[in-house]
Amino acid sequence: MANGSTRLRAPTTLQALLLLALFCGLIYANSLRNGFVFDDYALIPDDPAIQSLAQYPKAFEWDAQRIGRLPSDRGTTHRPLRTALLAVQFHLFGLNPTGYRTVNLLLHVLNGLLVFLIVRTLLGRPLTALFAAGLFVAHPIQTEAVAYISGQRDLLFTAFYLGGFLSFVRYRLTQRLRWLAGAFVAYLLGLLSKEMAITLPLLCALYDLIARLPGPASPVAPPLR
Repeated sequence: MANGSTRLRAPTTLQALLLLALFCGLIYANSLRNGFVFDDYALIPDDPAIQSLAQYPKAFEWDAQRIGRLPSDRGTTHRPLRTALLAVQFHLFGLNPTGYRTVNLLLHVLNGLLVFLIVRTLLGRPLTALFAAGLFVAHPIQTEAVAYISGQRDLLFTAFYLGGFLSFVRYRLTQRLRWLAGAFVAYLLGLLSKEMAITLPLLCALYDLIARLPGPASPVAPPLR
């Protein structure tokens, strides 16, 4: 004890990852044994396109007959990266839904970690960042995306969206082009996962606008340790 008080130690990235993984496991472990539901059948057991290694490249082809055939994919959606990831999972797990749900859980942990890194970078407060990430992973609005195999599109797109925004923020703080390149790559991968990723440049522009407003000096980008 120093100066009559105890100071909480700031969590490192690895510690935050482990805590978020434990937290997510406690929340969603009971969903891992659930079976396929609703659109899961059309995406996995009933879709021969993901059930052969030879079919993997075809996930990136534009096929008008496959567009919009799912209730969750109406219109002209094209999500080849999500389809390719499902094909890889089918090769690993077959018709065992637990494997797919485990991937969902891991993606959710990754997204929680990205929230932690973004808030820590913006505010420079690791404990606040950990609280924000914990709130993100535990919020009930995430339940459908995590516990529903078809929701993997949302988790995958979110990972690239958050990763792209984090890379852009670090580019602005460090002026290192590798971060800008990372943001661009994440943007492209996000577009291949879900069309909502098209809004990422707007978020980056909004960050630039807010960062230019009068106020405290911009934070210095902390190392990703």
